[in-house]
Amino acid sequence: MMRVSSHGEANTLPGTIDQSASATDTGIIVETHRADFSGTAVDVELSARAVDGVLTTAGISPIDAEMEGVAAVSARVRNDGTTVLRFPADGWPEDRSTAQLSIHAVTVLAEARGFERLAGDWELTIELPDGDRAKAARAVRALEPVAVEFAGREIADETLLTHSAIVIRYELPDTLIVTVPPTLRVGDLVLEPTLSEQRGNVSEHWYEASSQTDSLTLLFDGVAAIEPNRSPWTLKLTLDADPILSGTSDSDEVQQQELRWRLDPGSDGPEVRGVVWRRIANNVRLEISLDGSSWRPGPSPPVVVGDGAEMEAWGAGFAVTSDGQPLSNISVGLDGSIPPRELVVTLAERAVDVPHTEVVLTP
Repeated sequence: MMRVSSHGEANTLPGTIDQSASATDTGIIVETHRADFSGTAVDVELSARAVDGVLTTAGISPIDAEMEGVAAVSARVRNDGTTVLRFPADGWPEDRSTAQLSIHAVTVLAEARGFERLAGDWELTIELPDGDRAKAARAVRALEPVAVEFAGREIADETLLTHSAIVIRYELPDTLIVTVPPTLRVGDLVLEPTLSEQRGNVSEHWYEASSQTDSLTLLFDGVAAIEPNRSPWTLKLTLDADPILSGTSDSDEVQQQELRWRLDPGSDGPEVRGVVWRRIANNVRLEISLDGSSWRPGPSPPVVVGDGAEMEAWGAGFAVTSDGQPLSNISVGLDGSIPPRELVVTLAERAVDVPHTEVVLTP
């Protein structure tokens, strides 16, 4: 393995340092390009490429990177193939001019098997800001927390201002869902978040830094409250067709088929958008899609019964489609390849959209 590092050239922002370290292992070159340091996080931009050009690299996972022993918390792969790894500010040691970045694996695309982790040992030296530049980069101004109420539930918005970003953080109760990240009005501008992260119930949104921090208003347009049903909804479906099986069960190829279905008398609840049978090797499941404007997954999981026997619920999710339609999905496992004929889905909660809400963060 070869390790090479060189000194970075300071950028115009106090916490942004151009980087030019590189390391090679297992036929992969990892190179650093830039790092941005602040009092809330460290972002390192780097790329990976194969020495011989045979392998196609697909970024670096946060579980495979650490700076000074502190693990990365997230990673973004850009369209140009570079990866931006985010570390907590703890990864930026004080009174040091360099820090050690360790990469333990690179994600590659194998033609027959899909994405794989290629283990290795890449050690790169990261140049740090120092002196007054480091002091300015570490500076964090915390605004007074602001409480806001959604459908009778109160949350507190925390705002941190750094040289490179406006960071807003809040913790949601299980009964609230934010389906669209909030935007931020800064003076006359409305900013979309440059990054949104979810860790448990804590949401964190990053916006571009601005000099107009005396006028900040957070705009929520995608909040839903989960309300318990006084009488649970029950969907009764009859599936009219078996999937047309092809290939072998040990194949890594994804097989899926839309199934015909009909809604039986006595059903109530959200509109059913579709039922899909899907198989990957021995993993076989049914995925039931529902109108997400009426029902979204909440604390109480849905119960699915197939031909009189309760099925194993693998999970429920919510997403907004490319054309802006809210869609909820329920995934249940199948013991074999043939789905049940009769499905009964019981939903104990429903979603209620919360009206547009504005939160003034600065007086």
